[in-house]
Amino acid sequence: MEFIKVLIDWYTANLNYLTVFLLMFMESTFLPIPSEMILPPAAFIAADTGQMSIVGILLIGTLGSLVGASFNYFLAKLLGRPAVHALSRTRVAHLMFIHERSVDHAETFFNKYGRSATFFGRLIPAVRHLLSIAAGLAKMPLRRFWLFTFLGAGLWNTFLALSSYFLSLAYGTQQVKDLIHKYFKEISWTLIILGILLVAVLLIKLWKDKPTKKPKADLAHKNE
Repeated sequence: MEFIKVLIDWYTANLNYLTVFLLMFMESTFLPIPSEMILPPAAFIAADTGQMSIVGILLIGTLGSLVGASFNYFLAKLLGRPAVHALSRTRVAHLMFIHERSVDHAETFFNKYGRSATFFGRLIPAVRHLLSIAAGLAKMPLRRFWLFTFLGAGLWNTFLALSSYFLSLAYGTQQVKDLIHKYFKEISWTLIILGILLVAVLLIKLWKDKPTKKPKADLAHKNE
């Protein structure tokens, strides 16, 4: 845990718009960098020193997410399913927590929920980059992919950044940082669980609101 404390302190001391963009870009590609370690420290700086604005952090962070997701989308679209599945079986892919089974699950989820999966997937850590791959394999229309990725990433990034920003204003940046250092693992798992629960609720609502098809017999009877 001491290593995490040193890493967060270094990152906070060297943070700017460029590093936010680059790290959010990498977080949306194949590199296992949690956004929970990127946006909250940036929000602390906005609240504590004013060197960066919270609006700028949100815009730059979401743009980085969009560009990173687009990288996965185009790569999957260009390579095709056989090449993507072959790469997912390599040791390098496994080091980045990408497995053939996880790619299969992402494709199944995407095929079931379509463009909604692109939006909901941005709310689940460790899943969002896989759904960008699934969207590329399915050749989802680019404009729709960009729209739902931007909306989903924007929602998640807003939650992370604003919650950290207002906590810092209310309790002081150093006190909040100390709490994160102490309970980093618990906070990360809480955010992951909240993201999964939010997606589950949205999917249930989407399923309930889905119009049901009338039986053919009823339609034939109605036309008589």
